[in-house]
Amino acid sequence: MNFKKITINKKIIAFALILTILPMTAVGIFAYGQTATAIREQLHERLDEQVSMEEQYIDAVFSVAQESMLADINIAQQDFYSHGEASISNGNLIIGTDYVVNGDTALVDKIQNQVGGIVTIFQVKDGSATRISTTALDSNGNRAIGTTLGSDIYSTVVSGGKAYSGRANVLGQYYLSYYDPIKDPSGKVIGILSVAIPEEIYRLKIKEQMSTIVFGQTGYMYVMDSKGNVIIHPSIEGDNLLQNDFAKTMVANKKGRLNYMWQGREKTVSYTYYPAKDWIIASGTYIDEFEAPVRTIRNGLIAAIIVFAILGSAAAFLMGRSISKGIQRIVSDFKQISDDALGGKINRRAEPDVDIDFVAIPAGLNEILNSLTSVISVVRNSADSVASTAEEMSASIEEMTAASSEISDTVGEIARGSQEQSSRADDVAKTMNDMTISVQDIANSAQNAAEAANAARDFIFNVGMQSKEMLTQMDAIKGATNTSSSVIKELESKSNQIGEIVDIITNIADQTNLLALNAAIEAARAGEHGRGFAVVADEVRKLAENSGTAAAQIAELLTEIKNGTHEAVSSMDAGSKTVEDGVVALSGTVEAVQKIVEESNRIAVMAESIAAAAEEQSASIEEVTATVDEVASISQEAAAGTQQTSAAMEQQNATVQEISRSSQLLAQMATDMQEIVGKYVTE
Repeated sequence: MNFKKITINKKIIAFALILTILPMTAVGIFAYGQTATAIREQLHERLDEQVSMEEQYIDAVFSVAQESMLADINIAQQDFYSHGEASISNGNLIIGTDYVVNGDTALVDKIQNQVGGIVTIFQVKDGSATRISTTALDSNGNRAIGTTLGSDIYSTVVSGGKAYSGRANVLGQYYLSYYDPIKDPSGKVIGILSVAIPEEIYRLKIKEQMSTIVFGQTGYMYVMDSKGNVIIHPSIEGDNLLQNDFAKTMVANKKGRLNYMWQGREKTVSYTYYPAKDWIIASGTYIDEFEAPVRTIRNGLIAAIIVFAILGSAAAFLMGRSISKGIQRIVSDFKQISDDALGGKINRRAEPDVDIDFVAIPAGLNEILNSLTSVISVVRNSADSVASTAEEMSASIEEMTAASSEISDTVGEIARGSQEQSSRADDVAKTMNDMTISVQDIANSAQNAAEAANAARDFIFNVGMQSKEMLTQMDAIKGATNTSSSVIKELESKSNQIGEIVDIITNIADQTNLLALNAAIEAARAGEHGRGFAVVADEVRKLAENSGTAAAQIAELLTEIKNGTHEAVSSMDAGSKTVEDGVVALSGTVEAVQKIVEESNRIAVMAESIAAAAEEQSASIEEVTATVDEVASISQEAAAGTQQTSAAMEQQNATVQEISRSSQLLAQMATDMQEIVGKYVTE
């Protein structure tokens, strides 16, 4: 594409679009990236906090379960040993003197009614522990009497003589269990008393609590073990995830953060390892659910770019049309004057009623035309003089033919007239040559000035347009900064209100904890009748402690949020002040650049007009100079002829004929000069 062939109107529109779209696009990309990074970092921190809080909750649940298990085993021991000491008699486990435990279910059923779960009594015999009384059922629904205990627990309880508390596989299902050794009076382990609560109860409790946690729109928490089996999940419990790369990474690293694709969308997860259960606790969500503010910023920037592009194009179009209209009018005048000059008319003048920026162009052209008119008038007068001289020479020749006596005088007069004419023609030729050189120098200088002025004008114009666009963008940034500051201040106010509510919750939790403690004391005083109420009071106390802990964590988060919002407000206020100072400074720069552009345009156009007119004037002067040279040559020939006549009167007739021919030629040359000059109409 030839840039010179593009109209000034289109150039202005193109520059306006470039200076509008490019800076805003760069700012938009930077703001989008910074905001997206900040949101993702904040998202990861919140997920980390959620995982940490959930780990604490799970640990608290199993701690409560362990305490409950200790209470249950105490109740079981009281009921069991209320019949007396244990011993072996006739191959059976006996309590007291005659209570045979083998095959009897009354005792285990009684204990189960008080503590729940599974109650089992084992008898140690032949290197193993066999169930002789239990509430556990086998796959057929019968009591699992006759089944044996696992070797790992056996070695701890029987071989080591110590109680075992922890996770145990009971008939294919996992339980939270407590195994207490039963010893005879000699201290030998002869059996095991066991209570077990299904782990599923606590898993469901944890799942229920996790189901209340919704992160974003669809984010959730889940648990899997180190083999990839899903323990807790809203929809895929029991599945194995190790076929997925993200699950392999989680199992290998145990703790950390991870981004991965799930169902065609990018998802992020924070996870940690809970060794007590060999669990991996994870909290994940889709990233795009938290990037709505980023998309809003992106869409707003796109809309702003489009609006500014439209407004800039419209303004550039109007400005370009205004400038090009004035230029087109001047060009039209130039074309009409040029066409008339080719037709011999130089009486037309450029229209001076143009825009103030271009008024010097028609004025300069008119001055050149006036100068050219003056030159043509001088040449016309010279041609008339030559014609008059030719007529005089013809009259002299006629007189010489009539009277030979007057030939010498006439020839002398002719010689003097020819010499004078030749001298005058030489002077005119020299003057015209000097004028041609001067006009050509003017044209060259004007052309160089026009080129330099155009280059300066284009550069300064670009600077002016960039300054205007920068001023507009800084105004937009100032408005966005003020809006963001107001929103963050409102967030700080809301955070203070939430903090007051958290204080109230903390006070309630403290009061509840105190009431639960008092209730537990009263239940202990009530003995057997207050046992159930003691369990309830203990659960209430733990619930109050958990509420207080959660409220304290929320208060800590609110403090961090308030500190962050306060720092954000301070930063935005400082940024707003900086933008305001930049707007004031840039406004002055824009006004100065606009004035420079206007003066550069005026100078460039004037220089181009002067150069063009000078070129035309130089061509016309060269034509006149050629004609004058011919006149000088003819005059010199006439002088030579008259000298020959004076030297040799015998050749009078021949000389008279030669002079006659010369005078006729001179008359013809004068006529030709009059015809050439007569083509130009100056009035």
